[in-house]
Formats: sequence, structure tokens, C-alpha cells
Amino acid sequence: MSKRTQKVALALVIISLLTIGAVLSSGLLKNQKTTQNQTEGKGLNVLGEVAQSQIIPSLSSNMNKLVENTLQNTKELVSEKTVEVKTNIMQTLEKEVNNFTQSQVESIKMQICREWGVVQITPSKSP
Repeated sequence: MSKRTQKVALALVIISLLTIGAVLSSGLLKNQKTTQNQTEGKGLNVLGEVAQSQIIPSLSSNMNKLVENTLQNTKELVSEKTVEVKTNIMQTLEKEVNNFTQSQVESIKMQICREWGVVQITPSKSP
């Protein structure tokens, strides 16, 4: 055979192999798609009932209930902690105001006593 006929034969062989490969791969892809569609549509048949369609809504409702319960528990916990913090702040403020008021009263008493001469003014030493 001449080189030219060998090249033409080789080209025909390559083209035919590519064509056969394309046909086989398209057939396999179509077969795979139909198999997936059939299995997705069927689900799990248990005593004539489709279990897959029942699993998804129940899973969704369980997740919704879990989220709602978590939200409710968080609200309650935050409310309790807020009340505790408010009580602590109010007690601390009452103590501070009471102490501040007592110190003011003591200061006024000392000033009155000094003015009347009951207590003598003595300079205090600073550290």
C-alpha cells in the first residue's frame, strides 16, 4: 500500500472509532438518566406506600420543631438572665445611693458641728 492510502485508511479508522465511541457514550448517558428518573420516582415502596415522600416532610417538620423549641428556650433563658441582671444592678445602685447619701449626711453633720463649735477643726494629714 502506498502512504497515501495508509493515511486515508488511518483517518477512516479514527473517524469510525470516534463515531462508535460517541454513540456508545450517548447511549450510556441516556440509559443512566432513565434509570435515575425511575428510581427517584419510585422511592421506597413499603406495603404499597411511598416512604420517601413521607420521610422528607417529617424530617422538615422535625427540623422546624427543633428550631422553634430552641428559639423558645433561648427566649426564656435570656428573659431570666435579664431579670437577674436587672435585680443585681438595682441592688448595687441602691447600695451606692444609700452609701452616697449617708456620706453626704455625715458631711453636713460635721459641718454643722464645726459651725456651732461642738467639734474643733483639726487639719488632717495627707499621706
